Amino acid sequence: NYCVSAAQVMIPASDISEHISTAGTEASGTSNMKFVMNGGLIVGTMDGANIEIREECGNDTMFIFGCQEHEVTGIAAKAQEGHYPIDPRLQAVFDTIRSGKFAGQAEPDA
Repeated sequence: NYCVSAAQVMIPASDISEHISTAGTEASGTSNMKFVMNGGLIVGTMDGANIEIREECGNDTMFIFGCQEHEVTGIAAKAQEGHYPIDPRLQAVFDTIRSGKFAGQAEPDA
């Protein structure tokens, strides 16, 4: 028997809440509504309750990234075909991981 009214008083607010799902797949998100009501900021995708929160509370309550729901199918199809561009900064991370730098291998001589 979860009492939201009691939880507002007993549970301290967090500063940031991450709600990251693929657009169009999140059914609800009452927990992130509670974070915003307690002054927390949301970092997440435009999905589920984040859509409603942004409409009701404004853009300054969250930092949104990622694609919109109508873009998901096209992006998935491009990725399966191997034709989806990766942000160069993220590609640099992947390349560094693949290089073995973090696998305990000795670094090459400079």
